[in-house]
Amino acid sequence: MRTIIFRGKSLNNRWVFGDLEVNRLEERTLIHTYDDNNRYHRQFDVRADTVGQFTGIYDKFGTAIYEGDIVRTNKYVTSVIYHEAGFRLQVIDNKKISPLFMRGELEVIGNIYDDEQLV
Repeated sequence: MRTIIFRGKSLNNRWVFGDLEVNRLEERTLIHTYDDNNRYHRQFDVRADTVGQFTGIYDKFGTAIYEGDIVRTNKYVTSVIYHEAGFRLQVIDNKKISPLFMRGELEVIGNIYDDEQLV
């Protein structure tokens, strides 16, 4: 079974990880967090434009890779995007898109929300 986790920046600018809820009636985006025993802990309002899903892949140091991360490969600096029903690497300089499974030696070096100078 694959792990489905989302992250988003809370309204106080902290990263929150857990289950995603989009409440269209109240125009809220929420992430529900859980404790170490996998019991519901609390919910956080997050900025919808920062929400990204865990890809199921880890970099060479064991860091979880999320949509929106900036990743260094053997040849390029790329961002992780969701494109055509899958996670992809998009080369930042020329916008070339490659499947994420072509990962080689990936290293998370930031994300598009906190590290705009890398984009």
